Amino acid sequence: SDSKHSAKGAMLVCLCVCSRMSSLYYLLEALGLEDRKTAANSSNSTSSSSSTSSSTLPVFPAALSTRDKANLIDVEEAGRLAIYRGAGIGTRDCACVRSTHPVPLTCGIYYFEVKIVSRGRLPLIGIGLCSRTVQLNKQPGWEQHSYGYHGDDGRKFCSSGRGTEYGPTWNT
Repeated sequence: SDSKHSAKGAMLVCLCVCSRMSSLYYLLEALGLEDRKTAANSSNSTSSSSSTSSSTLPVFPAALSTRDKANLIDVEEAGRLAIYRGAGIGTRDCACVRSTHPVPLTCGIYYFEVKIVSRGRLPLIGIGLCSRTVQLNKQPGWEQHSYGYHGDDGRKFCSSGRGTEYGPTWNT
């Protein structure tokens, strides 16, 4: 595989905002996640003190990180709300926040939603996946080991600043 496009390790959910007064609300809707958490909690509380466990359930990204983020972003509401506090002049003011945990490599399909509460002055918002090594001042997809979908032009990006047509433009 091409090393430009393949990332080492699991990918994290990455949200990026470059627009003043923007807010993103991260909605985790992984299929069956609540059932898995409940099953894991009940099996942990009812298990005996045996030294072997039958299987370990993966940890899914459930919130945005309060530490793994650009300085221009505040994370509130238990990691569900990202608020951009920058000037929002353009792409030079990009600020990203990553999820607390990566998407498990063993997860066949992973699904998440983002609700844009306020688009701000310039609707420069991107969502995607990235490794922990990706800079937090670039849109997802522009850096190596990142993938993004940008609302201003509807393009998808894969480790490059040159995107390809993907879907509709979007903001709020």
